[in-house]
Amino acid sequence: MSSDTRRIDELSREELIIRIRELEERVDQLENKEYLKALIRQVVHDLERNGEQQHKEIEIAPLPVQEIARLPKDVAREQLSMTHLRARYVWRNFEDISHRVRDGRVVKAGELRRILRTREDEDEKIYTSTVGRVMESFVDLTREIAMVTKSDEGERRLFVPNDWKEQAKEKRDR
Repeated sequence: MSSDTRRIDELSREELIIRIRELEERVDQLENKEYLKALIRQVVHDLERNGEQQHKEIEIAPLPVQEIARLPKDVAREQLSMTHLRARYVWRNFEDISHRVRDGRVVKAGELRRILRTREDEDEKIYTSTVGRVMESFVDLTREIAMVTKSDEGERRLFVPNDWKEQAKEKRDR
């Protein structure tokens, strides 16, 4: 199919003929029952594979933080404390807000404070003590797989190891 997005009246006669042929071929393809059956089989296969993958992730590492991360936003707002809502936000965005280090990912307390301030549901000032509570809650919700560490400069950091899924599975199997 042509990627030409110009208006029809801007196309030359030859371009129109090519475009019409492409569209006729596409219509013929879509009217072909075998093609449609194959397309449906592929879509069903992809959906089943995605569902199996999500199911495996749930079985492998059912951490409390994952459970609250899966809650719909309105349910989370009703059932969770502000600290848990903030920890949920950190978990859901950890890949984007953290930095890669040798054994995992980290986010510094100062960065976390700035990030929490930008959270859409945030209507309170974020104090250092608030960040500390969120970090400790995050650690608890990961069954202490995540850790609060200190940088060489002495700043607190929230650290999640690369092998957190394996650690979660080990903790579950105990």
